[in-house]
Amino acid sequence: MPYLSGYLATMLALVLGLPASLFASNPYIAIEYDQQRDKISIQAQNASLTSVLSEVAQKTNITIRVDPAVEKTVNFQLPPQSLQQALQKVVKGLSYVIEYKTNAEQRAVVSGLRLLPKGKQDSGQLVPVSVLNARAGQSSRPGGNVSGRSLNRRGKYYPGGR
Repeated sequence: MPYLSGYLATMLALVLGLPASLFASNPYIAIEYDQQRDKISIQAQNASLTSVLSEVAQKTNITIRVDPAVEKTVNFQLPPQSLQQALQKVVKGLSYVIEYKTNAEQRAVVSGLRLLPKGKQDSGQLVPVSVLNARAGQSSRPGGNVSGRSLNRRGKYYPGGR
């Protein structure tokens, strides 16, 4: 439904001969996560990528660290799918590493995400999305996983970890 209001605003701007930016919709983010089934659905309209990732981190309790240079406005609607699949779609076109841990059933589950501009390597300057959003003056819900430490595939702490 939020996409419809954006479409109507754009059409109204065209009819009146005004810039469409005057009618731009407020950012909209809706995330539903079913931990038992590991299914997440994400809707975002005119939202910052870091805001969307901050909400995902808060809902799923994973650690997400980003390079501030990846900030952009996103619009998408993802139906329920695995957390891994959804993260891959959200960060498409950027360099990323999805981190995993073993749960009680000895299954690999997503535990974190490191996100960088395309082609850039981790310089140890990645920032948790909740901290980045707080710096930008955006609302960041308390209880985000900021203090978690991230491991590389060899089980060693990587330089960007806290």
